Amino acid sequence: MTYRDALSPTLRRAMLAAILAVGAWLRFQHLGAIEYNVDQAYPVWQAIRTLREGALPLVGQGTSVLFANPPLTGYLYIPVIALFRAPIAAYVFTLILNTFAIWLAYRALERLLGPRAALVGAALFAVNPWIVEDSRRTWVQALAPFFVCLIFWALAPVLTQQTRRPFRLTLIALLAFAIFAHSYLLAYALGAPIAVLLLIFRRRIPWRAVMLGGTVFALLVALYAVGLARQWDDTQRRAEDFAGGGASLSAEALDHALRLVSGWNYAAVRGQDAPAGDAGLRDGLDDIPFVLWTAAVIAGAVMAIRALVRRDATAPPGLPAPQDAALLLLVWFALPVLMMSNVSQRVHPFYLLLTVPAGHGLAAWGVRPLLNRRGPALLVAAAVIGTGAIGGLNAVRFAQDSAAHPGEDVPTLPLAEASHLGNRLRDAWEPGIAVYGDVDPWTPGTLIGEPVRVERIVQHDRAMLIPPAGGLYLGFRADGDMLPVEPLVGERTGDPLVLRDGVQIDLWRATPEDATPDHAADAPSDIGARLVGWSLDGDLAPGAHVTLTLAWRIDSVEPDRGVWAFGPYAHVSDANSAQVVNTGGAVIPGVMWKLDDLMLHRFSFDIPADAQGPLVLDVGLYDSVRGVNAIFETRGPDGSVRYGADVRLEGSN
Repeated sequence: MTYRDALSPTLRRAMLAAILAVGAWLRFQHLGAIEYNVDQAYPVWQAIRTLREGALPLVGQGTSVLFANPPLTGYLYIPVIALFRAPIAAYVFTLILNTFAIWLAYRALERLLGPRAALVGAALFAVNPWIVEDSRRTWVQALAPFFVCLIFWALAPVLTQQTRRPFRLTLIALLAFAIFAHSYLLAYALGAPIAVLLLIFRRRIPWRAVMLGGTVFALLVALYAVGLARQWDDTQRRAEDFAGGGASLSAEALDHALRLVSGWNYAAVRGQDAPAGDAGLRDGLDDIPFVLWTAAVIAGAVMAIRALVRRDATAPPGLPAPQDAALLLLVWFALPVLMMSNVSQRVHPFYLLLTVPAGHGLAAWGVRPLLNRRGPALLVAAAVIGTGAIGGLNAVRFAQDSAAHPGEDVPTLPLAEASHLGNRLRDAWEPGIAVYGDVDPWTPGTLIGEPVRVERIVQHDRAMLIPPAGGLYLGFRADGDMLPVEPLVGERTGDPLVLRDGVQIDLWRATPEDATPDHAADAPSDIGARLVGWSLDGDLAPGAHVTLTLAWRIDSVEPDRGVWAFGPYAHVSDANSAQVVNTGGAVIPGVMWKLDDLMLHRFSFDIPADAQGPLVLDVGLYDSVRGVNAIFETRGPDGSVRYGADVRLEGSN
């Protein structure tokens, strides 16, 4: 009986189907509990902008480590967003492809190691909670499990001479790499093991396919380079910061690569507040599969190295030469680990997705000698099932934790709660309306399904911007907070959205008509902000408590306003022209100003009881960062024109 037919086709298909079913369930379970944060929103926002505005970006989301990512993830989402125009469409898209990656991993490992070992490797890949988590995202690297497995699946039979279609599979592998590399900056690193393997097996490679794939890659590189050049100052600064860090040798990358096989340490960082309260138990259980599968990876690596040293070309029927399989698995697994073992930046587990499914293949190779005898094979099966139970439970607990505490990281929300908020926003939104709140610039537009102006302004009770079409104002408050932070003007749009953990999301809408001041004014300034009115609650008298609201209209937006930090001030002077009150209000940075916006400021102050009247009130705008006042044009009672920093509110006394 050959190695390939050691399992009956029916049993093999049934076992593979079970693995795929479990892997799919883990990826799709608690779909509404998947985190929807700024990173997940960006590619969806990019797709919406392309569809609605025709934007064709050449760079994608910025990174915290180096320059901006390439933009292709957003382009890949365009078809599904065009059909459904909701973030869940992108999630389902990535979930389907990343579930398909399980089958790709199995087929690739089956050709290298045989069906039994491939089932072991595919099962470990399917139930690993780290991989499950990274398969349940929409950020720029969301499709890493799919693309890495696709490239490995296509390239493996070419390198090991197991295909009659080397040209087609090589082209698939290199086109997939070109797309993947231009979806996610770190994916470029996968080019290292691919290039090394192409050189090692150069006599088996259809180089015309390499040239075609390389041409597509080069074209995408050229477009990406143009995009980076357009923001050259930022690109250069980030590159210098990255190069300037002191690199140090670390085992962090190897630890992460082994996590992606064993699922180790997941309970220590995920799902700790799940309602079941079993985080400590799960954390302890994590160590068992870590020891077992780390030993299996080491054993597999030793066997692979031995096959290389012996130049073992003797293979069971249907399998490649052991030395070929060894080279492929070792290079694919070890090179990304080595590349990330001496770096100046922190290494995250998802960086090592570049090693899949080779790490699972080495683990399967390590236990392969046990699979030909019933007793040891049952022990391996028990170890795989136990690992799956622990890993699957950890993945589920993380989802349950997110579902039970949806407001824990507001404004980041789970997908279900974000979708509910999106429904509220869509009902209240109309073209031209802007959204204000403690949110990133991309999320509201993806929830509404349209490009939307978003500004991070949170002190709605002290300062507001109101565009001509109006604004929507978001407020988040935890259970137990005394009162919501209500905007200066406007009305709540329906009842608050109360989350399961008591966090409340309030939404108000305001229009310029809601902000009509009691007193009109007309004082243009040299910064494009014109004082158009004011309201005074309280008497301008000794001992009084006064609330002042100022209304400004943005007449022009200057190109240098990105560094402006003008905030309002109010001075109360007594009969001797001595200031008895000097107070300021909240700052709305100039970079947020848009033409025809109405800007409101409110602040309260107490007038000293011993102030000598009559009192006068002067207001203005002051940039405390640069020490600059806005200069206003005002007119005196006799019609004379005056230029100065203060605007006297005539009639306030």
